[in-house]
Amino acid sequence: MLRQVLGEQTFFDAFLAYRAAWAYRSAATEDFRDVCEAVSGRDLDAFFQQWVYGEYYPAYRANWTSAPAGGGHDVTLTLEQTQSWQLFTMPVDITVTTLSGETTFVLQDSLASQVFVLHVSDTPTDLEVDRDGWILKTLDQVVAEPTFQKSVLLVNGVDWPTYGTEITSAYADQAFSGAYGVDFWDVMPAPAGGYPAPLPAPLGHGSVPGEVLGQYRNVVWVGNNLNGDLFGWQNSPILPYLRAGGNVLLLSRMGADFLGDSLRAYLGVSWTSTSSTLLDATATRPGLVGMTRTATQSTCALFDTASATGETQTLLRTTSGFTPARGIGAIRVPAGGAGLRPKGGRFAFVSGRPYRWTHANLQANVTAILSGWFLEPQNLAGADDDGVAPRLALAPARPNPSSGPAALRFTLPRTGHARLVVMDVAGRRVRTLADAPMVAGPHEIAWDGRDAAGALAPAGLYWARLEAAGEAATTRLVRVR
Repeated sequence: MLRQVLGEQTFFDAFLAYRAAWAYRSAATEDFRDVCEAVSGRDLDAFFQQWVYGEYYPAYRANWTSAPAGGGHDVTLTLEQTQSWQLFTMPVDITVTTLSGETTFVLQDSLASQVFVLHVSDTPTDLEVDRDGWILKTLDQVVAEPTFQKSVLLVNGVDWPTYGTEITSAYADQAFSGAYGVDFWDVMPAPAGGYPAPLPAPLGHGSVPGEVLGQYRNVVWVGNNLNGDLFGWQNSPILPYLRAGGNVLLLSRMGADFLGDSLRAYLGVSWTSTSSTLLDATATRPGLVGMTRTATQSTCALFDTASATGETQTLLRTTSGFTPARGIGAIRVPAGGAGLRPKGGRFAFVSGRPYRWTHANLQANVTAILSGWFLEPQNLAGADDDGVAPRLALAPARPNPSSGPAALRFTLPRTGHARLVVMDVAGRRVRTLADAPMVAGPHEIAWDGRDAAGALAPAGLYWARLEAAGEAATTRLVRVR
């Protein structure tokens, strides 16, 4: 964070001066601050107060719109800090992607909510907050128009070369997927020797976008907090996904790092230790099994088994070494569900290095959590109709951007009249794709990129709008040439 505040050259000059002044001697934080102030000529008390002596880190939420202006487009950005603790004063990089390239703006942000107007020369297609990770933060992203049409997304956050056969054998034994077929996402770079069977090819790498999470009813995240996977977790919209109605099972050591203030409160637990060494685990609910270790279970978070909320249940606890026994597995089942799913928004956490629990034990418990608490059918025969409220759903276009046809998939909650139109950024109708009675259920209509007269629409940003059953839904489309 300090490097972003001071700038590249001044930051390294300050470190050189700090080494010259304090090499081979003891120094306090204030000594380092004084050197940085002397080199930069800036008062840095506020920076050190918020990042060293203050609480936690910022949680940003960004919403934006665009409109033609001055031969280009004005992007109106509302940048919020949603955390309940202190506000942070920081320069924040905002990268706007347009049809002709990228532009990065550095905004000075300090309020709970600020509005900025950014001008770009072409049609904007995307906006990213602090893409290069200069700031320790979370992004409260929006999981827009989730479909929950797919069963389980398995996410790997364990570094392949560091853990070798420990992690590859766990995947080979299906320890993290249980009895379910899964799609796969890898936060880490691909292993040099290829992925172990039976893992499918990954859908992507790095943080998981909201539009990917929103396709799945359940996410199983295999965490570890080494070589960058915590950054991937923090920059995936986990809390918005839960609030939209998705279910999450987190398997990881160092749980307090993964479950910051907001997620810990959502789960409903209170930590008693954030870095303990575990022995074995015993099950506290029917359907689960006890778990034994294959190697040392260190740097693990433990919680008080007295739930902070009546919706939270302890699933697993320590067998020995702690008096009273501490919890290492918990689940929250929100009354009434969350978002679009009356039985959704369920969040489970199992502490410990996931690759060091006996694979058969963990596999049985993952299966039990997915089937018994997340209510996911093991036959994988489509969506759980009882788990999804009857709502209109319009999925993101595929492919997007597109130079050819783009498929628009949508679900109607009941039989009736439906209208699907494509509009330009000014709200003018470009093409009506459907305007007729339709039966309830899934549908797919392709836009071939042409307007109502049959001419190819110019490259740019468009909107698809679906109206049916007294509701409306929209999604963005980008045409390229």
